[in-house]
Amino acid sequence: MGVLLVCFCDLWVVLWCGVWFLGVCCLVVVGCVVGCWGFCLFFVLVFLVFGVFGFVLFFWFVGCVFDGVFGWGWFFCVDVGGVVLWLGWVGMCVVFGGMWGGVVVYCLFVVGWGLGFGLCGFYVWGVWFVGWVVCWGWGW
Repeated sequence: MGVLLVCFCDLWVVLWCGVWFLGVCCLVVVGCVVGCWGFCLFFVLVFLVFGVFGFVLFFWFVGCVFDGVFGWGWFFCVDVGGVVLWLGWVGMCVVFGGMWGGVVVYCLFVVGWGLGFGLCGFYVWGVWFVGWVVCWGWGW
């Protein structure tokens, strides 16, 4: 059932994105590019503040404890993907780019991904893929 659901979502994402490609899907690229700026700054800040040992320990805790307990991408706000997204794209952009800068970056990402890929695609790729496959794959 889960496989069928994912396949259905993938098909729906392709069709939906094809319809919106000329207009809205551009926001996805903008949101991701601008979002990655805050994402990278988040990693740099954690490394500078906590050092190598603290950096590894921090991401072990987030990747293992949080995702192990609340994982599988079901709980966006407490999933490791959600933690990284919130702290990286919102938190660090707020620190380095001001409050409104962080809000705009996050909204660009959410609106672009949400409209470009649809709600189902947003969950599959934004929550499940980022929160589970990517972050858990990189985790400890």
